[in-house]
Amino acid sequence: MHTLLENVGHEVENIDFIYFERAFSNEVRPQKGESKELYWFTKEEIESNDTIKPHVKVMALDALRILSNI
Repeated sequence: MHTLLENVGHEVENIDFIYFERAFSNEVRPQKGESKELYWFTKEEIESNDTIKPHVKVMALDALRILSNI
């Protein structure tokens, strides 16, 4: 759904591919080396949270809008 090109302060830039998907449960099981910082937010929590970066907020709200119409 989205592609991000990020300069993380090194000579190499990161390319992130953002996919949207519905979850069948709220249980998460990060694998070794994956982030354990995972959060579930409502639309209202996303909209009112000033600590979420603007581009992340746009993608999160976009995901909720698209997936709620499926």
